[in-house]
Amino acid sequence: RAGVGRDRVRFVPNGLDLRVFPRPSLAERGCAMPVVGAYGRLAERKGQRVFVQAAAELIKRGVDAEFLLMGQGPALAPLR
Repeated sequence: RAGVGRDRVRFVPNGLDLRVFPRPSLAERGCAMPVVGAYGRLAERKGQRVFVQAAAELIKRGVDAEFLLMGQGPALAPLR
């Protein structure tokens, strides 16, 4: 659908075997709540505004989490 031939596409599964390296609990990580984050160039076409809107909605619904958006770019000021 993206105009790339199937012979040029590779699926790469999670590079970390979670059976060998299970995800630690929040307490084991020293965290009181989960952290949801996104990192990348801040540009309107990348959709970080949706991340901010979703975070606001989840907080409004009482979800106890920290939301962290990191990066630089032309959308920095509007996202703030």
